[in-house]
Amino acid sequence: MNEPKTCNACGNPQPLENFYRHKSGKLRAVCKGCMKAAARVQGVGRYRRNPAQAKARYRRWAKKNPEKVRQKSRRWIYQKRQRVRDAGQTFFPLQPCGCDICVEASRRNATPPPARNSSPRNTTPPPQP
Repeated sequence: MNEPKTCNACGNPQPLENFYRHKSGKLRAVCKGCMKAAARVQGVGRYRRNPAQAKARYRRWAKKNPEKVRQKSRRWIYQKRQRVRDAGQTFFPLQPCGCDICVEASRRNATPPPARNSSPRNTTPPPQP
């Protein structure tokens, strides 16, 4: 029963685990990789066709799912900090605009000023959904 199935989109024979199932339990005709690629293309195209509608759709979703939005935001911040640290940069790059904050920070060897009313930052990774 572990015979490979051929994807209708790419034509490659693949194991059954690489196919999603319908609600009825039957396997779909297109493999997971092709379905994900098609969803990415469709999502990008939908946004480009009507960005205002896509933004409104996201705002509605965000309003209904505040906890998921919070988790996504925390995960993005954590991943951004990790990428910056791995690259050997500071998290807050200096913007040489000439304001007092930037001038003072450049005098202190490019160390950004501490944020006001800031609490110690949590560096533990956010929970994965």
